Amino acid sequence: MRELWRTLEHEGTAHSVFQNTRDWPEFLNYMQAAGNFPVAAADEEGIAALAWLNNVEGNSAFCHHVFMRRTWGRRTLEIASDILDYWFALSDSGGAMFDVLIGATPGHLRLAQRFAQKLGFTLLSPMIPQVGNGDGLVVSFLERETWEKAAAAAADK
Repeated sequence: MRELWRTLEHEGTAHSVFQNTRDWPEFLNYMQAAGNFPVAAADEEGIAALAWLNNVEGNSAFCHHVFMRRTWGRRTLEIASDILDYWFALSDSGGAMFDVLIGATPGHLRLAQRFAQKLGFTLLSPMIPQVGNGDGLVVSFLERETWEKAAAAAADK
């Protein structure tokens, strides 16, 4: 995890994704906090992405991700899809753990919003205003049923 943090700092994404996290100890504390469930995706070159769930409520959770720059535009959709497959496949004695995953994207990150849509997330509007110097959040959601139907349709092609 320390090397991952160093890479995110070097690439300039650490503080834009983890806005209230100043350094490695704070990042580690955040990832290890009760209610955060991180997962890393790797490829032949090493860690490709970090994703995590939090704010789990019933069968829903907020999902987050950050991709290493080397994957941008080339492999991000595939990597994110693998992570979504993993999350939606999680189960316990009561069946599927997650029926809905929720995202909250800063309003100015239009590329991230389009990326969420490519993955099948539905963007809700209007934007939720942010207190302070933020530009608001666009909330999105993806239902397991929608994800599974899209995966089945892709497999049929």
